[in-house]
Amino acid sequence: NGMPTKPKSAAKKAASQPNKRGRPSIHTDEVRSEICRQLHESDGDELPKSLRAICRDPAMPNISTVCEWLNDKPDFAKQYARARELRKDALVDRMMALAKDAKDNAHGMPGTGEAGARVTAYKIEIDAIKWILSKEYARDYGDLLKQEISGPEGGAIEVATRERDSDDEKRFAKLLAEADLTARPSAK
Repeated sequence: NGMPTKPKSAAKKAASQPNKRGRPSIHTDEVRSEICRQLHESDGDELPKSLRAICRDPAMPNISTVCEWLNDKPDFAKQYARARELRKDALVDRMMALAKDAKDNAHGMPGTGEAGARVTAYKIEIDAIKWILSKEYARDYGDLLKQEISGPEGGAIEVATRERDSDDEKRFAKLLAEADLTARPSAK
């Protein structure tokens, strides 16, 4: 066919090696510590990074790899859980700092709307943090849903019981017979 061919040993070698795609999965103490650090620490005015944002960095493993580690490596799962708790505290601290900054910086040139714009910007970031907390940490910061069931006018629900009599048993037997005939019409 005129096409150059690979030597048989090279073809065998290529066939025996799996086709690797994506980033290498290097699980080291340093990598997992860095993932956890970025999950709960923030740089200045920034929020702590999400796992998805951390894994976008080409130097970090893919998010699916990290999820596998969480399933397969109990020590990493504990470290990750602790980082998530610290993340919650970092988010709350950032929200409180923003609220204080909003109060301290709610001034501007009269008639320019500058003060209102600053407060609105703080409010938007605070609302975003509150939303993150309510979703990621619903047990602590989610909306409490409570449902009560009561009887008429908020009173107790009445439960009525009665003894079965022979008429009930006859009606029940008749219903069973009708159901049986409906299910098996050829038994008529």
